[in-house]
Formats: sequence, C-alpha cells, structure tokens
Amino acid sequence: EFNKALSTQNLMPLNVLYADSSGNTFYTISGTVPDRSSIEYDSRTILPGTRSANLWQGALPFSQKVHVKNPASNVLQNTNEPPWTISYPQPLAPINYPNDWPQPKVSLRTLSSLRLLNAREMFSLDTLISDKFSTYSILAERVLDDLIQASSTIDDDPLLAKAVNLLSGWDKNFDAKNTE
Repeated sequence: EFNKALSTQNLMPLNVLYADSSGNTFYTISGTVPDRSSIEYDSRTILPGTRSANLWQGALPFSQKVHVKNPASNVLQNTNEPPWTISYPQPLAPINYPNDWPQPKVSLRTLSSLRLLNAREMFSLDTLISDKFSTYSILAERVLDDLIQASSTIDDDPLLAKAVNLLSGWDKNFDAKNTE
C-alpha cells in the first residue's frame, strides 16, 4: 500500500524512510527523477545543458530507484543526500544504480549521523533526542588542533593569542554555555 502510493511519483524527489508496527523498515527515493540512463558522463562534473542529447529521457521508473527493505543491519539512516550510506554498515553499490547519480561521498552531517548510530547498541527515546540535538562539531575535531598549532606560531598578536587560548579550552560543542 505504501509503495503503491509512492509509485505514482506525484512528489518532488525526496528520501522516504518508513517503519511500521510489525518491525518492517523501508527506504526509497520518491518523486520524479530524470532518466538519463542513455547519457554517458561523469556525475562528478557538470552535465552540459546545451546539447539536446543531454535532456531527460522521461522519468526514471519507480522500480529502478533505490529500494531498501529490512536491511541486515536493521538500520536505515539518511541526511538528505544520495543513498549510498542508507543501510550502513552495508553501503549500497553505485554500480547497481543509474550512472548519472552522484558519486558516493560522506558529508560531515552524514559522518555525524553514522557515528551516533554506531555509538550505541540500543536507543531510548531520551538518548535518541539527545543525539539528534548534539552540537558536537566533527569539523572542529578534524581541524582544531592544526589550527591552534598553526596560530600558535604567530607572535605579537594579542587578539590571536586570546583566540588560541579560547579555542584550546573548547570542547568542540556549539552550546549556549560556550559564550566567549
């Protein structure tokens, strides 16, 4: 019934995750997605729009879109990006999908989501809400030490020294308690 409603493709393209009271989970991309299966190009580049050969060849049929039902991991997650990590830790293989779909990459937002999912075996409603609203910065985790080290080598700048001191004590969270 759920798939039948989505198969009409009367939505804009969006990621749809479904769960029911029987324990079933499902993911798909809904809506009208261009069928460019006959066009050969590298999806990491811009598709020239000046050639009629690059125009849509209609809509991709619902049956050819990504569908993940009850993955072995019992986990579905998406952070509004291409579906490659939807069933982590069993990523989808891009070779099984249209060649014009974006290449796999993991954004900081997705990395944060995957980390939170792997941090616990079980979630309560409270831990789920707490994790959802986490203000931890993965970007800070990746660059802060190098930024502090590079900034520490610059002499005679009291404002920079104050910033280095402040950042050195930062817990990498964007919380209201971090007021300086």
